[in-house]
Amino acid sequence: MRGPILSVMEFGADRGVERYVPLKSSSELMALWSRFIWHHHDLCLFHQAIYKQIDARNTYLDQFVADNKEILSATLPDGLNMIAQARMRDTVHVLDMEKESIRIFGDQLLMIGLWAMVEQYCGRTLSEMERCLRRGHVQKETPHRWSSLADRFIGLGVDLVRCKSYVAVDECRVLNNKIKHVGRVDKQLAQFSRFENQLGKNFDTVALDLQYYSDSVMEFVTCVMERSDDVLFESGQGLDEQLD
Repeated sequence: MRGPILSVMEFGADRGVERYVPLKSSSELMALWSRFIWHHHDLCLFHQAIYKQIDARNTYLDQFVADNKEILSATLPDGLNMIAQARMRDTVHVLDMEKESIRIFGDQLLMIGLWAMVEQYCGRTLSEMERCLRRGHVQKETPHRWSSLADRFIGLGVDLVRCKSYVAVDECRVLNNKIKHVGRVDKQLAQFSRFENQLGKNFDTVALDLQYYSDSVMEFVTCVMERSDDVLFESGQGLDEQLD
């Protein structure tokens, strides 16, 4: 489960990830969908860049060990060889810890970034729906609480709970909060099957199913956009009306 994740632009349809498209109503919603697809792709590339750096450090470390194998593996070094061995072993240990720390930061930053995208793009979708349905008048500032945002969508005819991959994205939401504020698996997170046997574990030691969360965010956000698009179309907000 550990490794660089791929965006929907980097794998074929056989992977099974659904990408919904809002084609019927608001041209601004279509533009927002496009920005989301590219933003998600860029986030995946960011994560891949981190793992390329880890691979480069692995290559360097393997070569360092190979070049100094005789000293590193000596059982009873003496004099200067003992000092050299201690320094080399310390170097190997530090480099190994460093690349592991980079991986941990990279994986956790990805999770935070994925949830930030859910909040940002669902909020922008809500604002566009309200603008279209209320003739350019947005009700009020987009709420920061997820439950409040979901209630606002319900009021416009879109039930987030019924959107594709909602359960996975809700897990992503809880995981994001625990990474930022707790740092370990607590009782709330342990209620999800992926963490039920890891209560109390520090996130530095927990393998996260990053591709699963990334794919789920893609499915959920685009599904929210498509269902919002359906509501707008059914209300008479077709593209033809906007272009007239």
